[in-house]
Amino acid sequence: MAMDSDQVHVHASNARATSTGASYRDVPGTDVDVTVTLPSGETVTGEVTLLPRADGRPGLTAWGSPDNWVSGRLLSAIYAACGDGYRTALDEIEAAAATAATSR
Repeated sequence: MAMDSDQVHVHASNARATSTGASYRDVPGTDVDVTVTLPSGETVTGEVTLLPRADGRPGLTAWGSPDNWVSGRLLSAIYAACGDGYRTALDEIEAAAATAATSR
C-alpha cells in the first residue's frame, strides 16, 4: 500500500505476526516492511511494529514513542529529513503500515 504527502512517499508491504509487542502490552504485534522516499529523493527502508488498538476498536496502531515501533535507521532518516514535520511523516508511515497489515 502506498501513501503520499508533501513530505514523503510511503510503501508498506510484507506484514507478518511478531511477538515484539508482547513485553509492552502482552499482545502479539504485526511487523510491516516500509520503504520511504524522503523529500530529497533518498529512499530508506525499515520496519514498523503495530499492535492491536488498546481501546478494543478494530485495527492496528503505533504504540508508545516512535522508537518503540519504528526501526532505528528509518526513524533517524525521518527526523533528519523532515525536521519539525516528522510527526506528519510518522502518521503517514503508521497509516500505510496499518493498511498493509489489515489487507494481508
